[in-house]
Amino acid sequence: MNASNDRETKQDAKKLEKINLIPEEWRCIEKFLEILSPFAELTEILEGHKYTTMSYIHPGITKLKKLVGSNVDTHDEDINFDNNDNAFEEHLFEEPEEEDESHAKRKIRINTPVDTKELINKVKKNLYQALEKYYEVVNTEALVASLLDPRWKNLSFATPEERELVIFHLKQHYNEAKSIYIQESSPNLLESQRKKQKINPKYKVSLFEDEEELLETDNEDKEVERYLAIAQISKDQSSLKWWDANQQ
Repeated sequence: MNASNDRETKQDAKKLEKINLIPEEWRCIEKFLEILSPFAELTEILEGHKYTTMSYIHPGITKLKKLVGSNVDTHDEDINFDNNDNAFEEHLFEEPEEEDESHAKRKIRINTPVDTKELINKVKKNLYQALEKYYEVVNTEALVASLLDPRWKNLSFATPEERELVIFHLKQHYNEAKSIYIQESSPNLLESQRKKQKINPKYKVSLFEDEEELLETDNEDKEVERYLAIAQISKDQSSLKWWDANQQ
């Protein structure tokens, strides 16, 4: 365009040069893509409907916090989430024109290069504090869901305290579910006991009955431990198919 003999074309070329991104801005954009790609990945995963997604919430948020919180002083100042300020607030904006409405969005001076100094860290800090605000305490149920997902059952993303807590909650849920199951299936249990009495009607109490009770109790108490001892499967495997194959 600069080589053109047309005056208007040359003027357009000069205008284009003013608004073209400078190398520092391109590098900044590349870094933003690197930072925001994991957010897009997690969003896409959580939008799925043919597989379990709840188990991804806790590890996903934890990994995002670790990603954007690295090499950044995330607590040097608090961000006010009640206004629209952001990491780009220090950039220059055009003065509003008289005909602009009072609530109209401000126009960025696109011919003025963005000050990219510390901009990446500011964006990372904003993202980190947003995650802290909106996901300060991830629901315990989400952590239980991760534990029950054979792809996440090692809980490598969780703290030792979180692991201990979620295993405790899982045992509670298991005992509650077992209690409900026993109540609902009590008629079948009574029928089973009657059949045992018919098989050996001569003795009201079996000499070895206590051994059977101990075995049943031991099996029930170790149900969760047996699950925890099973090796974690790879992320590309189906947790639903795994449970279908291992439901016994």
